[in-house]
Amino acid sequence: STKNEKEDWLGNVKTEWTGPFINNKNLVEVTFSNSIKTIGDYAFSGCTNLKNVNFSSNVTSIGQYAFNKCTSIANIAIPNRVTNIGDYAFNECTGITNVTIPSSVTSIGEYAFNGCKKITGITIPNSVVYMEKCAFGHCIQLESVDIQGDKTQFNQNVFQGCVKLYRYDLKWIDDFNGTKLDMNTWTFETGGNGWGNNELENYTEGENYKIEDGKLVIIPRITVDKTSGNITSCTSKRNNTKDKANWKYGKIEIRAKATKGKETNPMVWMLGTDEERGWPYCGEIDMFNLKPNGIEQEIICPKFNGSWLSGERKYFTPEITGNDAALDYHTYAITWDETQIVFSVDDKITGVYSADDYDEYTKEKAWVFDKDFYMILNCAVGGVVAGDVTTEGWNLVSTIGDIQTWEDYFYIDYVKKYDININF
Repeated sequence: STKNEKEDWLGNVKTEWTGPFINNKNLVEVTFSNSIKTIGDYAFSGCTNLKNVNFSSNVTSIGQYAFNKCTSIANIAIPNRVTNIGDYAFNECTGITNVTIPSSVTSIGEYAFNGCKKITGITIPNSVVYMEKCAFGHCIQLESVDIQGDKTQFNQNVFQGCVKLYRYDLKWIDDFNGTKLDMNTWTFETGGNGWGNNELENYTEGENYKIEDGKLVIIPRITVDKTSGNITSCTSKRNNTKDKANWKYGKIEIRAKATKGKETNPMVWMLGTDEERGWPYCGEIDMFNLKPNGIEQEIICPKFNGSWLSGERKYFTPEITGNDAALDYHTYAITWDETQIVFSVDDKITGVYSADDYDEYTKEKAWVFDKDFYMILNCAVGGVVAGDVTTEGWNLVSTIGDIQTWEDYFYIDYVKKYDININF
């Protein structure tokens, strides 16, 4: 800012000039004098170390982007003379846990508190007559909203992406209560060409699975020459819902118990139906992927794929180990809408992937999740991901001469797809 602006800041200005402290990383605390009535556009945008904001009681308006991405602010008490909170005013202030909206406020702009991921509750006084798109969007911990005025005057997209406010309407389920897989839903994928990861398994058509006690059990199977220790065959199961159950947006949930074999790689994942574009351009969503170091939930797209196309990866690691996943059933889910994918395990959010984190140029590569996807259930064996195969953790089921047969078991209790609506 210029010298005059600083003198104004310390003196008797009426309006804070646009962006005088924008992206100032040294600013930790700000106190407004009683002479300041308006916090201007971009005034403190990007001040990521700003922790304390002490408003004067005379402030009447907070401008657009005024505190945008001030990620260290924890609490905001809006002065009781403020009438307007501008667009993106507190956008992505991810540290805010509490915010008080006074009864003087009549307008809350679009994305005003978008991405404030720690806010759990909010009261909207009846003075508020305008609340724009995503005013509280993507506040993923927001679970309590008290709108004291007429709710019907506000569009549901005010709370878009607030997954704890969602109502889930079950639209599709396979709970595996028959005797065989429902081939109106599933298609077997077959073959043994390494599947891009030098995997050992050959996927079979009708073998390597069973329906037991209302569970789909995928059975990876190896035969081993006990004299040499060499693996003589490896088979498993892979099936998908392509063109039979394709989904775009909603909550998709599975309950599963993982294999115990150290070199198995059970997965529940989704691919974009436009596969003719090729991987990773079609997009991939890994809801459950058990690797040697534990479970990963991952986004794969042109920007994030870990291949020669992009060394970057975007994945989340839930706080359960591979042993935990194999000892008991857990619920793995994504909640997916037009702008974000929220991963969870046992109803605990494990990661959020948001299109809003990227500029328009980058978004073309980062967000390919605005189309139909289909589900794949499989268990790979060995290869780049799972490693060299031994029999550790496997179950010996037979020995005929020198040939031993070992099996492992990947249990899926159900797959569910919900439509989502917002309760407020």
